[in-house]
Amino acid sequence: MWKLNKSIAKDLLPTQPVDFPIEPWWGVCLVNFTLEEFKKLSEEETATIDKICKEEANSYVLFDMKIIDDLYKRGLVYFDVPVYTDDRFKVSRLEGFVSNKDQSYEDPIEE
Repeated sequence: MWKLNKSIAKDLLPTQPVDFPIEPWWGVCLVNFTLEEFKKLSEEETATIDKICKEEANSYVLFDMKIIDDLYKRGLVYFDVPVYTDDRFKVSRLEGFVSNKDQSYEDPIEE
């Protein structure tokens, strides 16, 4: 769908970051931001970004959580959730989903 019509997918994405509980062991990562965005950072935010760049371990709990939350809400950081080989996931059923794999015509999007 993304390749065929980016505007459809883009319209479905949230315009503001979503609030959700952040686990202390999640990693904090930087997005690529502009020089103008960098100039707007406070001294504490700049120090935090320097620390993110220099530290090998970037667990959320290692930083001032309020600063990280503010950077996240402005779209300047994202969270990396580590997944290990012994982790397990439960995928919920898609309520109301109708599969079209038994169709009589070729659907290029289905591929």
